[in-house]
Amino acid sequence: MQAFVAITIGNSQARAAVYENGQVQLVPLEEGEHSMPSAVLLHRLREVGKYAYLYSGTDPNLLVMNINRLLGRKYSEIQADLPNLSFSVENESNRIRLIDWIGSTYSPIELYAMVLRRLHQATERYLKRPVTQAVIAVQGSFDDFQRRSVRKAAESVFQQVKLINEPTAAVLAMGSTHQILTGQQVMTVDLGAGKCEVAVVSNSNSKLRIKAITGDTHLGSNDINYLIFNYLARKFEQSYQQPLIGDSVMARHEVLMAIEQAKQDLETNNSAEVNVPFVNFDRFGQALHLQATITSQEVKELAQGLLARIKRLINGCLLEADRPKLDQVFLLGGGTKLPSVVELVGNTVRQRPVRAKNRDELAVIGAALYGANLLGLGEVMEIEDVTAHSLGITTYTGTMGFVLKRQAVIPALNTKRFLTTQNNQSAVSIEIREGEEREANSNKLIGQFDLPLTANLPRNSPIDVTIGKDDDGIILVRAQDCASGRAREISINYDL
Repeated sequence: MQAFVAITIGNSQARAAVYENGQVQLVPLEEGEHSMPSAVLLHRLREVGKYAYLYSGTDPNLLVMNINRLLGRKYSEIQADLPNLSFSVENESNRIRLIDWIGSTYSPIELYAMVLRRLHQATERYLKRPVTQAVIAVQGSFDDFQRRSVRKAAESVFQQVKLINEPTAAVLAMGSTHQILTGQQVMTVDLGAGKCEVAVVSNSNSKLRIKAITGDTHLGSNDINYLIFNYLARKFEQSYQQPLIGDSVMARHEVLMAIEQAKQDLETNNSAEVNVPFVNFDRFGQALHLQATITSQEVKELAQGLLARIKRLINGCLLEADRPKLDQVFLLGGGTKLPSVVELVGNTVRQRPVRAKNRDELAVIGAALYGANLLGLGEVMEIEDVTAHSLGITTYTGTMGFVLKRQAVIPALNTKRFLTTQNNQSAVSIEIREGEEREANSNKLIGQFDLPLTANLPRNSPIDVTIGKDDDGIILVRAQDCASGRAREISINYDL
């Protein structure tokens, strides 16, 4: 019997699920648990998941988490993240490489594939049969480079791969369990460990329509942890005239874990303790211990910049969805448990948000339902998804010639006419870019090619550029010389 395994790999946790006997089953992973850390320990045993995390105490500088933050990015694009990385990153011709215990290097795609492979093995063990197909829920705000990175990793493990946006998968699961009722328009706010995404969804006659998605792949609850860490480090240095962390990578690891626990304690208390022994030594060789109290108010003040970015995402999503009247606002992701985040969301949308049921599992459940639908199984709601990024080309003035605007329903295809700028041009260069900025160079260059033109064409001759996205969100590009009908398509490939 054919089956798609549904997979989510977040910056913190990974999950797998299958559709069996008319319902979604979460796949038992390590010791029967239904989730595992999205972690790889690059020592000689190449531990993945829970045991990577547990064995990281001896080699914390080899523990790689937050893989999504690295996926599909160049080394030059992660400079702001480098101070917060506990593992070693190498620059190889502007490509990111992670270093293992003997100096060998790996790409983020290879590490992502290691996590996928562990989930695949667990699924086959659970079903007691081969599984060759996967539906992978990816961040809705992922760009084309990031999506292709996921696909490349997945195709090294599975024969057939489909992608679905995480917000879309989550609302699909919520629609199937009637959390989103017919006739309702709702918003979801998902603050995970390493990303924040906002979506507006309508449910009309069992059809879920994504009206808008906005997101930030560099904004998550882990960023709040780093702010708290730096705050405690400043206070510690003021008290002891020594840095909080000396040369011990282990101490940094333990302090961050203690901060994560304190942040969880703040979900129900106004203050929390952060106590970590032996973080450093004074100039006489005496051990120094971190003993601090952090309050909800302090966290709120530290996170003002991040909270403002979340607010901009919410307001932007409402604007692009034509400011709908919302029936409900659902909170997803572990970061939305913080009181300051709940307060911000409520004040921004002017209504009380609610915590979605099974919110940590919604995306993988929805992905499993989508996989069942692909196989013609079950009664899955129809869903209309959108793209989160605009696409266009660089014009001769250096501005962005938008062809396909974000929030277009996918699969999407649009054509726009451009004009040549000189007499007797032999060819035009087509630069395809992704982004929202008016200046083309401020948007991401994702591909380019030359289109030969008919001889002796006068200036202002028309060139039609067609850009689309398939139902996996992968970009398609075509340009045509209208005078001759000659066309050229590009298959966008990256040096991953």
